[in-house]
Amino acid sequence: MWPFERRAGRRYPADNAPSTSSTGATDAKISELLAQASGKAVDATTLAVVEACAGLWEWSLAGATVEPLSNRTAGLTPALLALVGRALAVKGNLVCRITVEGAAVRLWPAADFDIQGETDPATWTYRLNLPGPSATHTVVVPADGVVHFRCGALPSAPWRGVAPLRRATSTATLAAAVESSLSAELKIPPGRVGLVHGKAADLLAWMKRGGYFAGGNVPDRGLQQEPAARHKPQTYGPQPDAVVEALRGTTGRDIANAFGVSPALFAERGDGAGQREAWRRFWLGTVQPLAVQIQAEVREKLAPGVGITLEGMRAGDEDGRSRAVATRAAAFKTLVDTGMERDEARRLAGLGG
Repeated sequence: MWPFERRAGRRYPADNAPSTSSTGATDAKISELLAQASGKAVDATTLAVVEACAGLWEWSLAGATVEPLSNRTAGLTPALLALVGRALAVKGNLVCRITVEGAAVRLWPAADFDIQGETDPATWTYRLNLPGPSATHTVVVPADGVVHFRCGALPSAPWRGVAPLRRATSTATLAAAVESSLSAELKIPPGRVGLVHGKAADLLAWMKRGGYFAGGNVPDRGLQQEPAARHKPQTYGPQPDAVVEALRGTTGRDIANAFGVSPALFAERGDGAGQREAWRRFWLGTVQPLAVQIQAEVREKLAPGVGITLEGMRAGDEDGRSRAVATRAAAFKTLVDTGMERDEARRLAGLGG
């Protein structure tokens, strides 16, 4: 059934009916905002390492190839796929309402959503808040009227994805606390204090005239002349603790690992070979599996034969790619020399059918 109409014989809540789900995203967001307002929580999503990792997810999926292109896949634009990547990284979910405009499919991302239903996904209904510049439209649609992209779902709630930071809450909270501590330390204004002896009035006048130390003594009449060591200016200001700075680096690397991003990608002085290997692992171990999950949802709801691949990311490892092709070509030749059919040998060697 083309999933744009409600199924006959089912009843759905009215668009303005209150939600009764105990796992609503809206309720969770309100609780999070209240916790932050009360000072009981810190927002780890504002960390630079989180933005870097979310950006990698976002732009990697933006470069995905969707084939074949058709009216049913018209909504899978690079902008939409980029939004999917960021939403999965930060929230673990993105729900889009399916509509048809003319002959092409249009996908409308929801700002937040709520799910009601029983164990069978066919019984689920989605309550979506669709944002606009000046208003938000709330609709209730069946499960076959939306595409629901998610990652990291738990067995106890397979209908909702879980973002990496939600799975690593302790580390995320620690990293945010460390960042907050360093930020507070660096807000201390710097300054210099000079210790001098003399009459208070003379000292005040000297300071107002912008007096300074020169030649080892205080060049001002009326002030006691003493060795420079007695008048050495003292500085004050931010003094970040070395342990806190080291902890910041450690938690940053842990968060990158939680996102499936090797910290070697962010190394300032990393060697090229190591970074190419880190890129290959990120491609094969993180975003390619995400693309497979996105592809499965699209095939179920939109187009059964669609393919979503990230072969374009191979360009980040041209050396490795050339070596892999050479190895596959050698394997192909060996298989053909043993008497295997060329098409079968090409398939087994990974060179296509």
